[in-house]
Amino acid sequence: METRGKSWVGRVRSRNEDVYSVRPEFRFLAVADGMGGTSAGHIASRITIDEVSESLYEISKARPIEANDLVEAVVKANQTVYERGQMYTDFAGMGTTIVSAFINGSKGIFCHVGDSRAYLFRKKELTRITIDHSVVQELVDSGEMTMEQAQRAPNKNLITRSIGPKPEVQPEITLQELHDGDVLMLCSDGVSDFVPDDEIREVMDAHSHNLRFLASMLIETADKHGSTDNITTVVAKV
Repeated sequence: METRGKSWVGRVRSRNEDVYSVRPEFRFLAVADGMGGTSAGHIASRITIDEVSESLYEISKARPIEANDLVEAVVKANQTVYERGQMYTDFAGMGTTIVSAFINGSKGIFCHVGDSRAYLFRKKELTRITIDHSVVQELVDSGEMTMEQAQRAPNKNLITRSIGPKPEVQPEITLQELHDGDVLMLCSDGVSDFVPDDEIREVMDAHSHNLRFLASMLIETADKHGSTDNITTVVAKV
C-alpha cells in the first residue's frame, strides 16, 4: 500500500491543530482536527493520533486488527484527552475529531468521530465513506437542507460528536470493500468545508497516479478556495 500525507497551517490560523498518521507497516491511516476555539486543540489531536495508532500497532503485532479494536482505541484516547482536560485548566474543554482507516486485504475498516472525512476514488468516481457528525448533516438527513445548502451554511463547522470534551464518546464504524487501484483520501474540514466533492473528484482523477503530488494539489485547491482553517490530507493507493 502506497501512502502520502501532508498538512499545512493555512493562511489564517497561527497554529496547526491538525495531526495525521501514516503507518504503512500495519496499513493504518488517520487524521485528527483539534477543535478550534480551545487553547489546546493541538494537544488533543496529538494525544488522540498517538494513542490510537500505537494501540493498534501493538495489536497488529499479535493478530489481525478488527473493527472493535478501532472503537476501543478511540474510546481509550477519548478518556485520556478528557482526563487531561479535567486535570489542567489550560486544557479545559479541549477536543478533536478523528477519521481513521485500517486496510485488511480487500476490506477497509473506517472509524470516525466528528466531521473529518474519508473518501474512496474508484474508476473516476468519488464516494464519501463517512457521514459527518455535524448539525448541518443532521439537517440534510432530515430533509431540511440540501447538500449544496450545507456546503454554504454558516454553521457547517458545528459538530455533534468529538473526542475529549465528555467522558464518553460514540465512534462510528464503516466497512468498505476495496479493489486493486482504489485510492483513499482522508482529510480535515480545511479541505472538505471549502472544496466541493465534484472538484475533489477532478483533482483525484487528474493526480491519483502520483500520491505525493495529489496530497499537495488537494491542499493547494483548498487554499485557492479560500480555506480559513488548517488543511490536512492523507492519501493511499490500495
